[in-house]
This record gives sequence, C-alpha cells and structure tokens, in this order.
Amino acid sequence: MVFAASASAESYRFTAAAERGDTGTWANPGNWSPKSGPPSGGDAVTIPDGKTCLVANADQSAARFTIENGGTLKLVARSLTITGDSAIESTGEFLFETSGGDDGELVIGANLTIGGIPNHSGDPSGAFRAHGSNNGVISSNGSYTLTLDGLKNHGVYFYGSFDVRVSLVMIGGQFVVDLGEVVNLGYPGARDPSISFVSDRAQFNILGALHIGNVTFPATKGQPADFNTLFGGGPSPVIEITDACSGCADMRGIFWIISGTLNVNADLCTPDTLSFLNGTINVADGATASFARSCR
Repeated sequence: MVFAASASAESYRFTAAAERGDTGTWANPGNWSPKSGPPSGGDAVTIPDGKTCLVANADQSAARFTIENGGTLKLVARSLTITGDSAIESTGEFLFETSGGDDGELVIGANLTIGGIPNHSGDPSGAFRAHGSNNGVISSNGSYTLTLDGLKNHGVYFYGSFDVRVSLVMIGGQFVVDLGEVVNLGYPGARDPSISFVSDRAQFNILGALHIGNVTFPATKGQPADFNTLFGGGPSPVIEITDACSGCADMRGIFWIISGTLNVNADLCTPDTLSFLNGTINVADGATASFARSCR
C-alpha cells in the first residue's frame, strides 16, 4: 500500500508489555519501537497482536494506522485524530471508553478508508466498539468521508453506543445496538448538515435505539440502497428518523420493524422533506410506526 508522507514522518510499533490488564499508554515514549515515541501527526502507527495501546492521558494524532489481528487501540475519554489521507488495514479494534462524563473520540481529519476483516468470531466485537455504559464519538474536522470496506456480508463494524458525525460509507457490515445502547447517526447536535450515509447490504440490528437526523441519504441512480434493513428486536427498541435535510432525504431499501417503534418525524407528502424511493416498510404485529403526515 502506498502512503504519501513528509520526509520527517516515522513508523512506530507499539511494544509495551502487559501491566494490570492493560499494555500502556500512547504518551509513554518507551512504549514505541524502533525509536522512542510517541508518534505525532505525520507518523505511521502499528498496534501488534496482543497489545492494547491506551490514548488516555492526552489527545493524540497520527497519519496512518495498522491494527493487527488481536490488537486494540483504546480511546479512554480522549481523542485520536487521523491527519492525512490514508487507508487502514485494520483487523483489530478501536475500543471507545467513557470516563468522567467524557467519551473516547476518533476525529477524521482526512478521507479515510478502513479495510480488512475486523477481529470477531461469533460474538459481536466490531471494528469500533463502545459496549455497555460506554459511548464512542466518530467526528470530522472537515468535509471528509469515512469508508468501511471489508465486510461483504453481515459482520459487525459498530458495536454499542455511538454518535456518528462524519459522512459514512459502509460496504456490508452491521451496527449492533444492545438494550440500553443508542446510535445517533448525525443526531442530536450534528454540526454539519451535509453528513451522508450510504450502505451496500449493511444492516442495523437494534435492541436499543437508533436516531437518524441531519443526514443526507443519496438517491442517485446506481448507488447502493441507503438501508438494506432496519431491524428492531427485543422488547422495546426505538428507531427514529427526524430533522431530514431539505430535498436530500430520499430513502431506499427495506425497513423491517420486528418489534418496538418506528417514528418518522417528517412529512412524507410535501416535496423537499422526506420520501421513500423504491423502498418498503414492513411492520410486524406488536410493533408500531408513526409519521408526521402520510400521503394517500
């Protein structure tokens, strides 16, 4: 893989030995090889199999990452910024942890593609994980796109609660949201109304809640379906679509509502609000769907 970097860029490999279940912090200079670290904005970083690198005591940045199978980059209430156009062959995991009311955050500072099969076998783990009481934030400091391309079938990209505030392309894969967990796709508080979501055979497996708002759903002929399925399971999941941007929220694909509630807080009749293009909504017995106004 070719990666363009400045002459001062270095390659760093995380080498810390395990201590109390964790393997050390990014900021510790002695945790890196072949030279003393830590890496900075123009550098390339590798997290090897069996290692967990903690971004915990300060915000960090680098240009390119390889997380090997079994490796983990753990963001504990701090941010990690990716600074240069690059591609990550990640077979490991980005783990997000909330502490003191602050969330771990991955900041997309350039167009980014993550390929490779995330490290999971049976149980959901995903390329991005913020399970239980944790919440992860995926944001951007510009008009950049995060592309996830490695799961053609139904493996997990996102597992847990996330605020996604960056234009996102998913090639296959799933969001898995357990009871009590929430995914906000461009909602609430999205700062950029141009946030878009495009998927190709991607799924949302919702046991908790999914909120969609301030998001563009491209409807250009030839593009993949925006949603392959919206799948609600468990006792009371909530799927909410709101704040559709004017003239841009044509939605395609199949909506399967198995249980719980689908709330579409938009007018389906008036042009330039929300419309369904070659799509269907299937609501099972015991589930409900509501709309601001529907067409007859």
